[in-house]
Amino acid sequence: MLTILSIFFAEVISASTPYAFLRFSNFITLSLIYGLHILVLGGIVYAYGEPSFKTLYPAGVLFGLYEAYITKVLFHPWWHAALNIGGISVFEVLTIAMFWHPLMSFMVPLQVAQMFTKDRKVFLRFVFEHPLVFAVFCGVIEAMGTQNIGISVVSLLSGFLVVFVVLGVWIFILLGDSYDINALMPQGKEIGVLAIMLLLMYIVLGFLWRPEALFGIYAQMFIWGLYVFFGWLFYRNLKRTGYSIKMNFLIKY
Repeated sequence: MLTILSIFFAEVISASTPYAFLRFSNFITLSLIYGLHILVLGGIVYAYGEPSFKTLYPAGVLFGLYEAYITKVLFHPWWHAALNIGGISVFEVLTIAMFWHPLMSFMVPLQVAQMFTKDRKVFLRFVFEHPLVFAVFCGVIEAMGTQNIGISVVSLLSGFLVVFVVLGVWIFILLGDSYDINALMPQGKEIGVLAIMLLLMYIVLGFLWRPEALFGIYAQMFIWGLYVFFGWLFYRNLKRTGYSIKMNFLIKY
């Protein structure tokens, strides 16, 4: 469910991959990218207690930085970059890695998923207290992305159909709203296994997907700096939550 929601809000709503659920190759690739990221990072967040913006945002930026070494968009997008400085696509870093992915790929899917479990606590009040504003925002973004009413209709209908089917199975067949989300999220060694799979995906796609788009060492050092800063911020904010740490595998392994 988390994977489907992450793909829907990140790729379908942005019209980056309007037919994300209609093309098998797209669906498999996106499921690996979005599923592994949201399970690993989301599992870590929930292992430290209740999610909050302070822990979710830096984790979401770490999520969004996949656009550097997997798609290479932060170095050289396949569209014309509005501003490229030293091999870094500035606009893409600010909008995609630091805004779109933290919100739409990570925080919104986690919040929606939590609403369909026993714990319906709202932690994204600025979005879910104004659902109509959020819906209009999504509609405008999708329309601007496709600029074609036919593509928009097929994309949104297919996306909504998949989401509704998954949520329907979750609620009426699996009785998912009777489960605690903390018990459902990966924990301990499970996160460790998923993290290894995520690392392997980075290695494989990093070498096979648009390797020619990687820029020189200075551009990459900037991305490394973002990883270090937001990784440190994520770790610091997790430590400050005051909850007991359930991540002993990080020390053991």
